[in-house]
Amino acid sequence: LCARGQWTTGTGRREQLDLQAALARLPQRLEPEALYQKLESLGLCYGPAFRAVQGLRHSDDEVMAWIETPPALAEGFVLPPTLFDAALHCLLALAGDRYRDCELVPTGIAELSLLSSPGLQAVVVGRFDVRDTEPRCDLVIATRDGEVCARVRGLVFRVLTRQHQAPAA
Repeated sequence: LCARGQWTTGTGRREQLDLQAALARLPQRLEPEALYQKLESLGLCYGPAFRAVQGLRHSDDEVMAWIETPPALAEGFVLPPTLFDAALHCLLALAGDRYRDCELVPTGIAELSLLSSPGLQAVVVGRFDVRDTEPRCDLVIATRDGEVCARVRGLVFRVLTRQHQAPAA
């Protein structure tokens, strides 16, 4: 595993995510149970503690989700891993129709800006770009009232062909 990063301090300026504009762009709803059934069909099975998505709206290339992280899994983290993982659940479900016989594995992030902690509840807006051979996306993580807490730019996924095994005789 190799990682490289740069730490800088911010300007202290707060940014607001326009939640109403995002909702207006995202006409389709996906219930959390349907989301996790879709992920199971892709071979990704999550137990109750990791089913943090509470609601989801989407279009063909953009998703907005309401996420609630269990307190026991958030303690000690500015950006709880369960919250970030739940954001990936939404992106993988959105991409699942395009990559039905493939696995998408996150392999890199160009930039992560962590401004503050979203707490246990967050709104995530993500947009997929599939024009390249490796799909990439950008994410914004905000509080429920739209204050931006984190930005992820250039999250890259590697596309792996799923190996189908013959049934045992």
